[in-house]
Amino acid sequence: RAAAWYVVAELQRDAGDKAAQRSSLIQALDLAPSSEAALNSARALVDFADLTLNERLRVGRALLNGEPRRAVKELRIVIDQTSDAKLRADLRYEVGRTLFNLGENQAAASELLKIPATHSLADRGLFLAARAQHRNRAGSGHATFRKLIAEHPNSAEATRALFYLGDLAHDDGKLSEALDYFRKAGARKEPTNEVAEALMRAGAILYAQEKYAQAAKHFDAYRTRFTTGSSFGQASYW
Repeated sequence: RAAAWYVVAELQRDAGDKAAQRSSLIQALDLAPSSEAALNSARALVDFADLTLNERLRVGRALLNGEPRRAVKELRIVIDQTSDAKLRADLRYEVGRTLFNLGENQAAASELLKIPATHSLADRGLFLAARAQHRNRAGSGHATFRKLIAEHPNSAEATRALFYLGDLAHDDGKLSEALDYFRKAGARKEPTNEVAEALMRAGAILYAQEKYAQAAKHFDAYRTRFTTGSSFGQASYW
């Protein structure tokens, strides 16, 4: 049905009926926001100078599926003009994530760091901002990871941040710091890949330091919690 409305809009455009065309484009957009017809409708609607803020929001979100840079432009207009604080924060995350995927790391971090700490996406925003900062300049992002852990200590993103900090420290040869972060990540309750790998990495560091009893505790913890994990055999061996 969305595709049919788009065809109707094309006919109305050819007939010079801009008002009817706009109405049909909106219909196509609303019926299937993630469809090709919605994307084509959004492309056409950006040429209308008098879009309402709500229409621009729908256009921007539809453009995310194929025209991310144009989507960012439209959604930033909504961010600047809306009086809805929750929507503004939602859009900062959507825009920041899009910029991150486009490789525009500095702009992504700038947008994501503006999300209020009380917002439901604040922890995800900080995690993605830290990754963007690190991608933009090697060695940066650590402070944002630590801020995430401090402000959202019980979140799944905090667990991921602990692992990332351990990984970064390990890459820098800071074994004591890496071990501390891996131990903290491995002690978390979530059955995630980061927790599993943290246990293995901590065990490997301790084994290399000839602290065999401590290493065995981490390998045993892995075997107990991740009985079907990809490293189960390796943990059993060590």
